[in-house]
Amino acid sequence: KYHEASEVDPHDPDPVYQSGMCLLELGAYAKAQEAFEEVERLAPGWFRCRSDRWIADGLDKGTISNEEFMLVRTLDDGGLDAAQASSLARQGIERFPEFAPLYLFLGDCCGNEEEAIAAYLKGLEHVEEPDLESRLLCALAGRLPADSPERKQLVERAVKLNGSLVALASAKLMGLQ
Repeated sequence: KYHEASEVDPHDPDPVYQSGMCLLELGAYAKAQEAFEEVERLAPGWFRCRSDRWIADGLDKGTISNEEFMLVRTLDDGGLDAAQASSLARQGIERFPEFAPLYLFLGDCCGNEEEAIAAYLKGLEHVEEPDLESRLLCALAGRLPADSPERKQLVERAVKLNGSLVALASAKLMGLQ
């Protein structure tokens, strides 16, 4: 069905992106990576195609486990409330302390500012992918006071990355404040 949708509008990146996500779920990691590369060609930076391409590559090479991937999918799309997401992210971090996406989810579901900041900082220590790094930078900057010199540095760093377009736009807006 995704291929049929792509034939209807060959310029629409969404069916290609959705097929990439299905391919990830099916364990066809190299094919998923190809789909995300096509999404990047059609619409550079579409949704999370860059970090999803990184995940597909990691799954294909064995540097990311299926369990890590399923944690990310559940935290991202599982409809969990903040308490459930926080608990799952913490459990994931206990098992996979160097897997940066888990720290982004933990920080995002923290009500406590200090804990959220600590989670984002820890994620930045382990991040390997610019899309994810830009999201961590913006999340951290957003938790800091507008007049903070550290916030300004984080925003400038996020703007320089070829990362998430949403993070880039957020960083530019924060830079205007």
